[in-house]
Formats: sequence, C-alpha cells, structure tokens
Amino acid sequence: MIKRLAAGVMLASFSLAAAPASASSGTPPSKTAADRCDRACMTRLADGLVASMVARNPGAVPLTQSYRASENGVAAALPMMSLWRTPSEALAKQYLIDASTGEMFIVVTLREGGPTALFWGRLKVEEGRFSELELFLTRSRADAGYQYDADGMSSLPTQWTRPVEAKRLMPRDALHIVGSSMFSPKMESPAAHPDCRLMENGKIVGEEPEMMAFMLPEGAPLPEERLPDGSIPMLCPIVPERPADPHARVIADAATGLVVAIATVEGIVQPYPVTTPSWSAFVPGEMVAHYHGALARANATGKYKSETIAPLPATIFVAQMFRVYDGKVQGMHLFQKMSAPGSRSIWVSTAPATAIKPKE
Repeated sequence: MIKRLAAGVMLASFSLAAAPASASSGTPPSKTAADRCDRACMTRLADGLVASMVARNPGAVPLTQSYRASENGVAAALPMMSLWRTPSEALAKQYLIDASTGEMFIVVTLREGGPTALFWGRLKVEEGRFSELELFLTRSRADAGYQYDADGMSSLPTQWTRPVEAKRLMPRDALHIVGSSMFSPKMESPAAHPDCRLMENGKIVGEEPEMMAFMLPEGAPLPEERLPDGSIPMLCPIVPERPADPHARVIADAATGLVVAIATVEGIVQPYPVTTPSWSAFVPGEMVAHYHGALARANATGKYKSETIAPLPATIFVAQMFRVYDGKVQGMHLFQKMSAPGSRSIWVSTAPATAIKPKE
C-alpha cells in the first residue's frame, strides 16, 4: 500500500484520553484455569498447525467440533485448502499471542518446492483447539500490492527482534487502543520513533528516487538514506489520511509490544511509470488524489515510454502490525493479500463494500 505518499506529514501524539469509549472492548473476558490455553500452549498449537501443512496432514490439527476457517478470504474446510497441498518446509516464524483472549496472529515463510511464500493469519483457540482460522497465503508482488520478500522474515530489523524490558512496554489495554487507531483516522495515533521503517510483506519499503521526487513537494530535497538496491527507505507514516475500516479486528501482545489490526481496504491499482518495464502499485482510496498528482508530474516530463497498466479498482486484505515500546512505534509491518474490487471479509457482519471507480 502506498503509505509512502504522506511520509512528510507530521505525526500526531498518542494519548489514552483520545480513545473512544468503545475501545474498552479490548478488555479480555475472564476464564477459568481449566479453559485457559497459556502462551506456551498457544505456541505449541501454532507450531503444530504449521507442521501439519508441511506434512500435508490437515487431520492432525486440533479443531473444535464446529470451527470457522477461510483461505484468502474464502470459506473452506482445511482439507480443501492449498495451504495443506503446497508447502514443503517452514522457515522463519513470528507469533503475536494474546492468551487472555485465545487469539494469535502468525507469520511464517513457507517453501513451496523451490520458491518461498508468506503465510499469515489470525487464529482463535478455545479449550486447546482451534475454533477460528483466518488464513492468507501471499506469493508475489502482485498478490501483495507493491512490495514483497518472503525471505525477509529471516532478517528483520532489530526493532522487531531485540528483547525489551517489561517496564518499557505498554499495558495490554493501552496497546489495544494503539491497534484500534490504525484504521480509525479520527483517533489520535502514537508517534513513530525516528528509526522506524515501514515494511510490507517481509521487505523494507523502498521508493524509487525518481518517483519519490514526484511525490514530494516540488523542489523538496530527497532523503539521503538508501537501501542496497538504491531505493529510498520509507519512514513509518502514521498520518490522518490513513485508510479507514470501522470493522478492523485487533490483537495485542503485551509481552512483546506487538499489536496487529486486520482490515479490508478499497483502492486502485495504479501505474508506476518510472521503472522499465513499468510496475503497478495498490493505492488506498484515501490516497488516490495525492498519487494522481505524482503521476501527472511524472507524465508531464514525457520521459517515461514503457507500456503502463490502466488504473483498475481492487480490494486488499491487510494486517498492519506495530511494535511499540518506550511510548513510540518502533516498527510498522503490513501483510497484504489483493482481492477483487468490492470484496469484504466473511469475518465481520457488514453490507457489501462499494468499489472505488478508477480515474483514467
């Protein structure tokens, strides 16, 4: 997603007072000791789930008598899914666990014969069994919307991996409010640390310098920092113009400072003309006008002659993850799966989404 567009906008400060009363829904229900599956239990279940995929054995997954499951937004029983047909090896893993609610978010790099892919999703555990499995498999940049590197999960920046003392972490309820703000533009957002870098699907987001010049105000200097491929790494853009989804679901892991919000966002697949051959980029509806301005400036140069994709509507399923400690967002990572325009999540009760029409 093109969060990069607003990288120069000033970040808002975060305060608990800014959260609406509904944010209290993040308080977990009480459970008896007999019902609770603790962090170690949930970790074992997640490990077993991934192992069952590699073994092509969905029957090994402990499920409740009546469970809910989807793959890439489509409801299906586990034995029907590609996730139990294609993986040959599990590589890097990242788990976000809230044992108080029985929910977790997992990201795993899977090898499928030769190529690697990103498996990610939300799981719910009840009495030691999975009752909900909301699963996604992202295999390419087209799947992801723009940036993608499944192998990047094995070498995350230190902001994601360094141990942090408990006193530097937020309490669970405060962390849940941070998650609620991700797709609620009317809520104040936490500030980002100056070293926070935006990631998408395993990769630090890098903007091509030529395209960045068109996105910034005319005459503004380009940042000096560069990634190994020569692109410009993007700061974490926590801005008022961010996409909105009132039905985003939040999972907070107070033990690690990780929080994720899972949402559905409408937008446009736009041309990215400065590369040869030209790329495409998913742009959320809230940011289309800004991107059109950058495209107009690029096209006005007459420099870019490659064939480009025409703008087309699309929907993206996205899980946006923060790592928060010392009161700031230290890392921002988005996991994404493109879908048809007007798609909606089967996990929330809403009217069908209205697709955004592309502007030629």
